[in-house]
Amino acid sequence: MTEIWQGKPPMMRQVDLDKYTMLLGAVCDHHHWTLVVIYPREKKALYLNPLGENAWQIEKCKAVTRAFLRKKGWTMSRWECSTVPHPKQQDSVSCGVFVCKTV
Repeated sequence: MTEIWQGKPPMMRQVDLDKYTMLLGAVCDHHHWTLVVIYPREKKALYLNPLGENAWQIEKCKAVTRAFLRKKGWTMSRWECSTVPHPKQQDSVSCGVFVCKTV
């Protein structure tokens, strides 16, 4: 998922996305872990940041997940990204643990 977040082509050429209702991936961006959940059939994604999300991150999630699915041949006329309530990390080092436990 980090490669998708960074705009690099992921190594998923042989994966048939039609077989999945959910794609789940951790993103490591500047030594900080976050979580992206893609629901292709529902045309939406969720973004969870252990430090809390901001509007810029939600927009980036929307753009990168939509672009990824378009490259895989999906037509994405409507696409949304949002977040859901979740616990926040209380320190500066447990983001990776948060992402693993949220999965």
